[in-house]
Amino acid sequence: KDKDNDNDDDEEEEELEAEEDLEAEEDEDEQEEEDERQEHEKKKEIVDKETAVLVNESESDYRKWTWRQILNWAMRLNHGKYKRYEPILMHRLSQEDITGDLLVCVDKTDLHRFGIVNFRDKVEVLECIQQLISAKS
Repeated sequence: KDKDNDNDDDEEEEELEAEEDLEAEEDEDEQEEEDERQEHEKKKEIVDKETAVLVNESESDYRKWTWRQILNWAMRLNHGKYKRYEPILMHRLSQEDITGDLLVCVDKTDLHRFGIVNFRDKVEVLECIQQLISAKS
């Protein structure tokens, strides 16, 4: 009988440990999500502050733009049509440190890598980039 009680205690202990492990993993996942959300918010805040200076893209030489200014410009294209891409664009443009002088090199493949996956959106954004470049040439 004592042996049975010992086995029951061992099983209960193992179940408790498994539950604690699962709870710890869930806590870690929640923390990672919260950290990512906070990082996105910090970047967005920086973008908002820095690009507030850029009131109108035609008032500024695109070749001197930072990735943040490019993002701000892109988010205003076609009445904000591409806003859904903002988080991934923010990440990729900053990761690759895309600056305005590089816009002349951007093609549809680059836009896809930056996170714009819809083909029509890629075509339209590329047309906007080409118009921006030709207006300043």
